[in-house]
Amino acid sequence: MDEYGHAIGMMAGGMVHASMNFYLDLTLPLRVFKTLQSGERITRGTIQGTWTLEDPATCAARGISRETIDKSGNTGLLIAYQIVSKGPSDGQIQEGDVLLEVEGEKMGSLVQFEHLLDHRVGKKITIRRLRHGHEGQAVVLVQDLFGITPFRLLQFAGDVFHDVRLQFALMWNLPINGVYLPVGMGCFEGIQGVIHSVDHQPTPDFMAFIDRRYIVGDRLRAEKKEETLTYLDGKKFVVSYKPVSATQMSQKIVVPWITQVARTPSPEVMCAKQSDESFDAQEKNIATFVRVKTYPTAY
Repeated sequence: MDEYGHAIGMMAGGMVHASMNFYLDLTLPLRVFKTLQSGERITRGTIQGTWTLEDPATCAARGISRETIDKSGNTGLLIAYQIVSKGPSDGQIQEGDVLLEVEGEKMGSLVQFEHLLDHRVGKKITIRRLRHGHEGQAVVLVQDLFGITPFRLLQFAGDVFHDVRLQFALMWNLPINGVYLPVGMGCFEGIQGVIHSVDHQPTPDFMAFIDRRYIVGDRLRAEKKEETLTYLDGKKFVVSYKPVSATQMSQKIVVPWITQVARTPSPEVMCAKQSDESFDAQEKNIATFVRVKTYPTAY
């Protein structure tokens, strides 16, 4: 707080044995409070990328002209740091691109850029960028960050599966597709990574993984049929995945189907939303072999 008693920052962390603390800007929390007071829905936009605000000296070292730096008001320039493969920015923006203007506005801070994205969810924005000394224009769709954030998980065969998070995609340089298995403890023991096919059937997303059209769906339904369990016992199927330790490599593992694991309680999908539209649309196909539990969230 300042000398007048106004909150000017939020302490995010510090070091006990050193006079060092880290503070967060209060612009975003203030917007959240005002949005809640007005009764509106909180929105968060993303174009699946990360950005850095570099000072004029660093920009000059990058080879950016003095004229471009002066036009920014000497506050620094936003530089594209990382772009998620197959995301809305892929092919439009490259790492190292300088963001000169977004929707005709000069971007002087990360807060300003995030604020603009939050108010353009579901719309396309026009970005004027600088790449290797040449200006260009990119049109990018702003996605709903909540929409691509995993809000459901599947408990099945002694393991837990869910969609790939944006943070994981940035960390491992992967697109947001496939099904993520944190730690294989049951039938999928030994796997830690992103599963993209089962028995050579692609699993591009969570719904495809549990859909009855794929091999996993067949085994899910088999858990309710005792006569089928004996047939499946000892059978094997091939799982293709990308391990977190080497995401550029695709590996395969033969997974045995074990009756003991199959006899665990029926698979459950836990949702963190009051309504899951994708489940509602396929209720007839999925509700026959998956129990859905829903938990409320704040948004």
